[in-house]
Amino acid sequence: MKIRRMWMSALCGLSFSHASTAWAAERSHIGTGQKVMVVCVKFSDIPTTRLPTCASWVALLNGQVNQFYNAATGGRTNFQFQGPPTGIGPNSGWFQMSIPSSTAFFLDGLGQHVMPIVTAANLDFTGFDRMLIITNNTSFFGQAGQAAFSDWQVAYGGERTINDSGTIKSVRTMSGAIVHEWQQGQVQYDLAAVNVIHELGHNLGSRNHYGNLYIGDTGEQSVIDYWTVMGANVNINPAHFTAFDKHSRGWLPPNSLVSLGPPIGASIDNTITLRSHETQPGGSTYYLRIPFTSDGLSGYAVEARRAGSEDNVQEPGVVVSAYDESGVGPNDTARYRVQQDTTSPGFVQQSALEVGDQFVDAQRNISVKNVANPVPGQYTVRVQWTLPANQRPDPAILAWGAPPWETPDIWIDSERNGYGTFKNIDALGNPTGNGDEPWVSFPSEGLNRYNRLYARVSNRGLGPATNVEVKMYSALAGAGADLGQWNLVGTILHPSIAAGMSAVGYVNWQVTGTEHLCVRAVITTHPDELVATNNNAQENVWAFDTTRGSPWKAVTQNITVRSPYMQSSATVRLVVSNLPSGWSYDLLPSSQIIPPGGSKNYRVVIRPGGIVGGPEPPGYDPGYLGKPRVVAVTRFGDMEIPIGGGEIWTRLVTATSIACSLSTTGSSTLVAGTLLPARAGQKVAVELVKGPARYLVHSLTAANGSYSATFDVGSPTRVESSYDGKLDLGASSTKCN
Repeated sequence: MKIRRMWMSALCGLSFSHASTAWAAERSHIGTGQKVMVVCVKFSDIPTTRLPTCASWVALLNGQVNQFYNAATGGRTNFQFQGPPTGIGPNSGWFQMSIPSSTAFFLDGLGQHVMPIVTAANLDFTGFDRMLIITNNTSFFGQAGQAAFSDWQVAYGGERTINDSGTIKSVRTMSGAIVHEWQQGQVQYDLAAVNVIHELGHNLGSRNHYGNLYIGDTGEQSVIDYWTVMGANVNINPAHFTAFDKHSRGWLPPNSLVSLGPPIGASIDNTITLRSHETQPGGSTYYLRIPFTSDGLSGYAVEARRAGSEDNVQEPGVVVSAYDESGVGPNDTARYRVQQDTTSPGFVQQSALEVGDQFVDAQRNISVKNVANPVPGQYTVRVQWTLPANQRPDPAILAWGAPPWETPDIWIDSERNGYGTFKNIDALGNPTGNGDEPWVSFPSEGLNRYNRLYARVSNRGLGPATNVEVKMYSALAGAGADLGQWNLVGTILHPSIAAGMSAVGYVNWQVTGTEHLCVRAVITTHPDELVATNNNAQENVWAFDTTRGSPWKAVTQNITVRSPYMQSSATVRLVVSNLPSGWSYDLLPSSQIIPPGGSKNYRVVIRPGGIVGGPEPPGYDPGYLGKPRVVAVTRFGDMEIPIGGGEIWTRLVTATSIACSLSTTGSSTLVAGTLLPARAGQKVAVELVKGPARYLVHSLTAANGSYSATFDVGSPTRVESSYDGKLDLGASSTKCN
């Protein structure tokens, strides 16, 4: 089993990018009639409920929530809410919990407080991909997983059997959300339904937009509340998602985005007709993007908004928002801020530009003006971007994100299979993932092996980047964001990178242990660069082979997860998803409370052969590649978000054996051997050590598996043959005598 891309941001630094974890192809944010199981639960100290039956909630949600989502997504996403059928659970549909309302009740507690109750009642979850818990608490509360799916224990409808902290469970993969009944309110929508709309937005991957965000112990301002249901104001009719969110989720018609900038060689002066995205007739532009750099990761989002009876928007016009997705680190998230109208300072709800109003970014020479409103819901917008005399550079490296928790801008080239040849490649032959696993050195035996640790830097700015310095680091898993916990491997220097171009460099890297490692590239910040939050990226380095046993052998790993919080404890649970059919896993434990600034150990076992004692899943042959994922999640605001994870490439291989012998004649050494099972054209690395010198020759096997190598060196002190493996063949090595 080859496990690639683990672990873990909590081990190799922190990432707060959202994760689309399980069964992404089948359980998309796009789709009509998505089935949601509604489970209504009562606290032990609150005997009454606002609505008499769970069926009442199901009817209300099918009406109001779908009314909103049909309008906000152009009919691309809606839901089919269902509750327990007659005869399952209490007649009212309200399941009784044994805990009082004072008990902390979050997604990480469902497995303890809710799922055993509905499992005992034999509630059937077959066909359900989402689950909504409604409690009878009258206070305000909501929580949801951010575009994430988890395995929940069920009596019927399970997709696999797992070992959760020593308990064997049948589980189903579903997204999860919790809300209280709260209150009806005085607006068109029931306020609990507004809360459900908001929390389902998290399940669907829409970004959170609150008055203040706190990642770790650092605050981040993100003023946008009044302009989207994903803001913090859920006691009013829900505003549509922003055009930025709608576009990223596929909820706008095709070809509805226009992108202007950055200017290359000439200034920009364009006039665009922009239509409000609250209504979506075809053939219109609903979203105007003004990216600061060529990758589009930061810039301005421009949209037209209208005031409507079902929408919270109070002022129609053109809304300009700044977005920044370029930084991924312990205190960074996807930042999004509505830019306030200078004619109404301090009033975010009046940020829309009326006809004649203009937004100006003097630093970048950008202006956005609402020129005209020819018909309701449609605006003429003029964008001017004067090319500055000083065209600033932006050297950048793409940070890792989820999925698959890796950056394409860092990779390894091992001399075991020859420099320039990679074990993991895409359809075009480019390295993917780590490229190669590092070849481990044994200096005491003279085996000083050098891997090339590559980093790619792109200049996303408008001017040339000169004297770009990239420092390459490595660390054992468990290192945090502080560079003091990392070892400097070497420095890459690029004299000049032209605007819009990339440069690749490497340092030699010697690995002397088999532990899980992390590597990191840090661009030295230049005072003149456009954006300084895109100068840091990292990569997990962790790989194994597993071979056919009876059944396929399991792989066990001990995982250390570090808390992102320095001032408070964090409940962190592990979520395994995207598991091939019939495979299983163990979590020991699945959830723990980690003290402030501390860490805890977890154990993850991936079982391609299925649950212990069960039948081996059919249809898996050597060469099969599964990609299960493991993610650590914790509470953040009203969400449960990933703080790190890994996409696990699980490759089933046939075991290989390699043999060799040597003969020395004077100043010449001949090494001959075989690689089994025999296959022509397999590359074998043959090393010879004599004194402080090391020599390396690559030899290709013949059809019978034989290979040979000749060295113009006599009387070696050590000779070793190594095979790196193939798609369906495992790696092997041996000392030659």
